[in-house]
Amino acid sequence: MGSAGSVTVLLILGMLASPASAWHIDAAGARGLSAPEAGVASPRMLSLSLDRPPVSPVSARVAAPIRVAPPGAERVTAQAVGQAVRQSGSPRVAYNRPPITKLDTRIHFGRFHPERLPVMALATTIALANDDRAMRAMHARIPESVRRSWPVRATSLIGGVGVPVAAGAMIFLGHGRLHDTGKMALTAVVVNAAVVTSLKILTGRQRPDGLDGAGGFHGPSLVYDSFPSGHASTAFALATVVGKRHREWKWWLYGGATLVAASRVLLDAHHPSDVLAGALIGIEVGNLVLKNEGAIARISIRF
Repeated sequence: MGSAGSVTVLLILGMLASPASAWHIDAAGARGLSAPEAGVASPRMLSLSLDRPPVSPVSARVAAPIRVAPPGAERVTAQAVGQAVRQSGSPRVAYNRPPITKLDTRIHFGRFHPERLPVMALATTIALANDDRAMRAMHARIPESVRRSWPVRATSLIGGVGVPVAAGAMIFLGHGRLHDTGKMALTAVVVNAAVVTSLKILTGRQRPDGLDGAGGFHGPSLVYDSFPSGHASTAFALATVVGKRHREWKWWLYGGATLVAASRVLLDAHHPSDVLAGALIGIEVGNLVLKNEGAIARISIRF
């Protein structure tokens, strides 16, 4: 009868707590132990704790103790617990439930910020006006042996090849949040490549070579492709996506992206305005991808 009473108590308390979920009683007294063994201060009063399985971390606790035994009783039995619950009606149950957020799987283009456009245009215009002066000063002050040294070349290579490799590594080697971050980083790389390639073709800017006349815009062209910098843009897109999802890496990533941008200028591959525009585009692409976190997280990439 004691076993049947325990089952009855479990069913009754389960229905009181949540009809659609499996709940468990965390009360040793319900198993017929004496009050000292059950850890109850008084054999006449017992606080019941209902804990849900770890699939969803939700807990409930009866707001007030329930009288489960008459005065003078030395044992708290399952029958007494069941009778106390029936007599008390529906005890007040306080839920400690974390907020449940529904994953937004829609495509978002983000809120338009018109105040950013003048700032970005002004910064790029100032950089364009000073490109020749900056390149000449760099050639005069930094020896070519330094500008084309292996650390500079390696940093530039990281911006071109290392970013997609890093995104792929997070996808195939990472788990949970890191895996989803890799998918968003790879999405940022693809979107950024489409935007930058389109601008390169439309602007048709000549790459710097240290000679007069370099850096001119030739309109739509498949030959000249200096503006904007793809390496800088890709590096800053990755830094934005990963840095905002993993704050502990944020400044390391932005610092690395800055070094990638500087290496492109040192190698005479881009003008300063090219890398500045690339950095701004990369940041905006990264923010756009982060706004579509729910839709990208649904994409399954597994082998």
